[in-house]
Amino acid sequence: MVIDPSDLTETISVRALAGRSSSTSRIDGPLRTMAARVEDRITKFIDDDGREIVSTTWIGTLGTVEAGALIWTPGKDTSKREDAREPVRIRAANELGGGQRFTEIFL
Repeated sequence: MVIDPSDLTETISVRALAGRSSSTSRIDGPLRTMAARVEDRITKFIDDDGREIVSTTWIGTLGTVEAGALIWTPGKDTSKREDAREPVRIRAANELGGGQRFTEIFL
């Protein structure tokens, strides 16, 4: 998929999973924002255990988002963890011109 950076008219907020505490509580990295294109889109995947997983939101962005990250879509309150969602699948494309990398995120 080819995307023009001018198509990225929305902003998502992302906190990477930085690690786990000794009690296995989540430790998050700093909050960052990314320009994105966000669409309501139903996509089905089969996970490694053969179970069907359904994604209801597609996000296209330039840059990287790691597995386990928390993502707030446009309009969600970043002070509320319950408003964040974790990706069910992340697909990175080849690098585009200028060293930018296109990433598809499925929530």
